[in-house]
Amino acid sequence: MSITRSSLLTVFLMNMCFSLVLLFPVILNPQFLFSRNNDLQEFFWPLYYFAKDQILNHSTFPLWNNLILSGYPLLADPQSPLFYLPNLIFLILPINLAFLLSFIFHISLGGVGIYLCGKKVFNFSFKTSLISSLMYISAPRLASFLEAGHAGQIYSFAWVPFVFLSTFQTFKTKKLSWSIVYILSLGSIFLTHTITFLVTLSFSVIFFLSLITYFKRYELKTVAIFIFSVLLTFSLVSIVLLPQYEWSKITTRNLLFTNPQVYPVWHSVYDFYSMSTNPYIFTAVSESIVDTEKWIPLGLISIIISLLGFKYLNLRLKILTTLIISSVILISINNLSPFYNFLIKQNLYDLFRVTTRLWIIIILITIFLVANFLEKNKSQALFYPLSFIIILELLILSWMKISSPINQPQDLAPLSLYNFLSNQTGQFRVFCTTKCFSQKLTAIYNLETIEGYNTLQQLNYYKHSWELTKSFWDYYTLSIPPFGIAKFSNIQPSADSLGEYNVKYVVSPHALTDQDFQLVNRFKQFNVYLNKKFRPRAYFVDNNNFQNAALTDYSPNQITISTENKLSDQLIISEVYSPGWEAYGDGSKKLEVMETPNALRSITVPNDTKSVILKYQPKSFFYGIIISTLSIFLILLTFLFTDKSQNEA
Repeated sequence: MSITRSSLLTVFLMNMCFSLVLLFPVILNPQFLFSRNNDLQEFFWPLYYFAKDQILNHSTFPLWNNLILSGYPLLADPQSPLFYLPNLIFLILPINLAFLLSFIFHISLGGVGIYLCGKKVFNFSFKTSLISSLMYISAPRLASFLEAGHAGQIYSFAWVPFVFLSTFQTFKTKKLSWSIVYILSLGSIFLTHTITFLVTLSFSVIFFLSLITYFKRYELKTVAIFIFSVLLTFSLVSIVLLPQYEWSKITTRNLLFTNPQVYPVWHSVYDFYSMSTNPYIFTAVSESIVDTEKWIPLGLISIIISLLGFKYLNLRLKILTTLIISSVILISINNLSPFYNFLIKQNLYDLFRVTTRLWIIIILITIFLVANFLEKNKSQALFYPLSFIIILELLILSWMKISSPINQPQDLAPLSLYNFLSNQTGQFRVFCTTKCFSQKLTAIYNLETIEGYNTLQQLNYYKHSWELTKSFWDYYTLSIPPFGIAKFSNIQPSADSLGEYNVKYVVSPHALTDQDFQLVNRFKQFNVYLNKKFRPRAYFVDNNNFQNAALTDYSPNQITISTENKLSDQLIISEVYSPGWEAYGDGSKKLEVMETPNALRSITVPNDTKSVILKYQPKSFFYGIIISTLSIFLILLTFLFTDKSQNEA
């Protein structure tokens, strides 16, 4: 079915307008989006701010993040913003505005993808396809991402429809142009949310095999094009895939397999039923807005209409649809599943952590079953009233989630404390025993911390943080130290251990007992202690004696240290040891970077060496650059040499 560019532009603009309707609560009160102390504020915002500051103000493309967790590889972080091209908007606009416009763009784009699926996959009319796109935009699951600040999932939500559209079109037309759409869409999902990538990739393969089975058409050329698309997707994202793979082997991800933590935990079948239909009908309002990962309502009216649309399917489609829905539900109900004991032993299941991340499949099926009824129902007088009621219910559910109460923590440090710390001279780290620092504010004030909140941590640092905090935990956690331990265990850190990690100031609302912490100031209930055992960022060590090694240049990716007049040949750098850091004496002599027992970096410096340069340049990154570059050229060649009649996509 032919679609003109003008009609597609019209749909995109209509979807943008409707995205503003979805975001109406945010327009009335921007705090609903930007002041929730959620992942957007405390994880994504500081990450984007750090990258923007390094690129614009320091002319550095930061592959390493030195601000949290005593440093970690930003390049290998699955949530890294570095290589997703739409993020260029953040270099131009203020971060809050860039997030808002980026969300509007991605939400609208997702709607266009659903519209195209309606037209090209199901041969729906313009109005039915448009209603489908509006249902996707108003999906309450998307609203839960907005409320929780899950920027990566919002971005990936936009590309999922294009993966299934291009899978179908590749099968139908065997055109390489649709293969390119598949590669770019699936690659974009990988760059924004890895788990959504795994879900989408898996389901696109199932979808492709289902098309072969349903239409009873197996053609070697079609299969070859699809396999080519999948392989080239992996090649395209190698620039981050290879560093991620290399780093993942030494991160806390493995803890998910030894001590699985899979959410959400459902209290009963009724709990799942109420949250997947309309929580405000079946659950007390105060309970229905609590858990983001449980927020999966499809809308009661949408479910009823989708069942009516199900009746119009032929027998084979009914069987296939039932199998897919049943499989997703059996996984999504997690602890209620009859297969739970089997599933929890599977690494892939444990890796997902949140079983409702599969719910995107149910959302898509529900939308197209509703659209199927609207399209085939003979009483067309019901079309607009029914469409209005369906979308209104979804919008109300979404608005209620987006505008749920904001619970600001009352135990964060005041701005005066950040000002005090930022005015101190030298290169040093700070630590708060109760996690009183906002990660957003530490980024703004350029404060480096030993604590942090991130999807993954390096395992050597995770284990040594037990010593740094004098606490113990042995489970996967996004935060170091875990929030529960920081809030309730009255942490009493060791001045000596923190000093080795360049921690100069420790903040605590309770008194610290180590005699080497000297109280130097107080801001509200927060005591500020100077660590007498503080050591510089780089120093020479000889038994129990140490000597400062001057930093002549410092950036996230490169550190230059003067090594003249040294106390010994043993140089310690108070940065977490991580593969990928290489050292050079006087700019050319390769030196070995070793790991100390407390997970720092150590270099043996030859006597005649005047300076040492450390560079973060993992080989996996350079291999990835080569493979990704070749993939881009292959994609361009595929597009340029494909017959113009094939370039419909």
